[in-house]
Amino acid sequence: MFLTSSQGWSQPEPGRVPAQDAPFFEVGLHAGSIVPNHQPFPSIGLHSGGHIATGKRHQTSDWGAWYNFPTTGVQCTFSDYGNPEVYGTSISVYPFIELYAGDTPQKAWIFKVGLGASRFSTPYDSISNPDNIVVGSRYTWAFHAYLGRNLRTTPNWQWRVYGGFLHGSNGHVQLPNFGINSAVLTLAGRYKRAAIFPVISRPRQTAPRTKRTFAWFRAGLGIHEYGGTIGPVGTPKRPVYATSLGVGVLWRRHLRVRTGFTYQLYTHYEDQIRQNQYPEYIDNPRWNASNIHYFLACEFLMGHVGIDVEGGLNLYKPFFAQWNRDFEGKDGINLLLKSLFPARLGLRVYAINTLKAPTWNAFAAAHISANFGEADYSGVSVGFLRYFGPEHGQTR
Repeated sequence: MFLTSSQGWSQPEPGRVPAQDAPFFEVGLHAGSIVPNHQPFPSIGLHSGGHIATGKRHQTSDWGAWYNFPTTGVQCTFSDYGNPEVYGTSISVYPFIELYAGDTPQKAWIFKVGLGASRFSTPYDSISNPDNIVVGSRYTWAFHAYLGRNLRTTPNWQWRVYGGFLHGSNGHVQLPNFGINSAVLTLAGRYKRAAIFPVISRPRQTAPRTKRTFAWFRAGLGIHEYGGTIGPVGTPKRPVYATSLGVGVLWRRHLRVRTGFTYQLYTHYEDQIRQNQYPEYIDNPRWNASNIHYFLACEFLMGHVGIDVEGGLNLYKPFFAQWNRDFEGKDGINLLLKSLFPARLGLRVYAINTLKAPTWNAFAAAHISANFGEADYSGVSVGFLRYFGPEHGQTR
């Protein structure tokens, strides 16, 4: 069906329609329900809304071949949560990526995930809206994930169905902050010019079988409000300073795995130690307000952009026990998990296209940090990495 060029790319046979990186436009409607995450929970009705999206499927790039020709784009989603007095509505805007588990779009399962920001019309207010303890601020992170499948494809349209999970949280920047979660069913139609749905399938390419080692440095600044999930409300927001060092391996120019150590200073912890003169911490407030943890991370590279997922193990975080006693009161396995396992999810933008295999690169990032799934703080960071020597393995 396709011929292989000397550069390793599949070329269409004469007279056939080539695969193309071309834009599409999508509209969709969704319906579902909020998933309660605390008790008692205010009454909820039908969660309804819709979205518009635009993007393109990557069928002619190296990184696109590695990820089985994914789709990337930007989506704007409107949601009405079924209780206008308490939860109101939201508008979310985020970049997304679609990955396909199958050889052709018509038969593939579709995994779609996006990370961006939301604006809520009626966040928590101690006087006018005290019942909304899931959304404590007007602006939050938006994390949306879908699993879908095409129902029908025509020369100009793809009609598809998704099951979706929609999440909004400000990352502990403003309390209260349980976060709002919804499960929805989405029906969508995607329009492209007729030539863009190729009548033939382009086979997946084999990415370069290479690996390369690197050293890595990051400096970060986070913000959070001191307290537990539901408060106290209105305390000052203070920074969290972070520094990370590590090493890792880049596999096939598309998957980066790294490990190392992170030091963090929680200025709120230090303030509380000095103000309350806790006997077990006052001898060295700054050190006892610090955190050292080991991390293991995986990053999926797409040219100038990377999606980064990190987990770890706390080696030193002494004041977390006092914070838990003051605000959360967790015990047993719940406390153990949150005190031991930090996590981060973020989006990175690189100065140099990662597919060019540069000797060094610099990045800026936004991320949300958590204690085993419970938001800790939101932050930004900058950093750089340096590769050692040339790539090893087969470049084609």
